[in-house]
Amino acid sequence: NAQDGLTIGESAVVAAQVKVTSVVIAGKMSGDIVALHRIEIRPSGKILGNITTPTLVIHEGAFFEGHCAMQSEDKVE
Repeated sequence: NAQDGLTIGESAVVAAQVKVTSVVIAGKMSGDIVALHRIEIRPSGKILGNITTPTLVIHEGAFFEGHCAMQSEDKVE
């Protein structure tokens, strides 16, 4: 859990369940993510897991495998 934003750098490999305000992923992330405001997957980023967020940005070259639920900010758990 994080109150502010989280950045997962290009060389990072993370396996966790994450609940944050917003997250930028440039490395590899395995696990579910709940973001209250935004998830951004950079071109080098990879997500294997489910995501819940009101705003999703996926750059060209990024990888995402899982389910996505886009809910308004007041409905995100």
